Amino acid sequence: MNSLYEWMLEKETPAIQIKSPKVKALLYCKESVEKIGFTWEQVISKDRKAGLVDARRCVSRHLLLHGWTTMAAGEELNLHYSTIVYHKQKFKTLHEYDAQFRHTWNEFTRL
Repeated sequence: MNSLYEWMLEKETPAIQIKSPKVKALLYCKESVEKIGFTWEQVISKDRKAGLVDARRCVSRHLLLHGWTTMAAGEELNLHYSTIVYHKQKFKTLHEYDAQFRHTWNEFTRL
C-alpha cells in the first residue's frame, strides 16, 4: 500500500463509492495522463523529458485546483513541494505563451 490511490482501489466496491473530491481528482489525473501519451509510472518517475515535465505540470495544476496542498501533491508525484510551487508558477506562463503546452493541457482536461 504505497499510495492513497492504491489504498482507495482496494477499499472501493460497488457498495462503497469514492466521494472525496481529492481522490476523484487523483483518479482523473491517472486516467488523463494516458490521453497525452504517458503512464502514471512514467509521471512519478525521475525522468525529466520535456513531455513528462509538462504532464507533471498538468497533474499538479489539476490537483491544486481540486484542493490538494503542495505537500500532498508533491508526495503523490514523488516530488519536493517546492517543485509543485514552481510548476504552478510556470503553468501560467506556458499556458499563455506556449501553443504546444496549451494543446497538452486541453488534451489532459478533455472529457
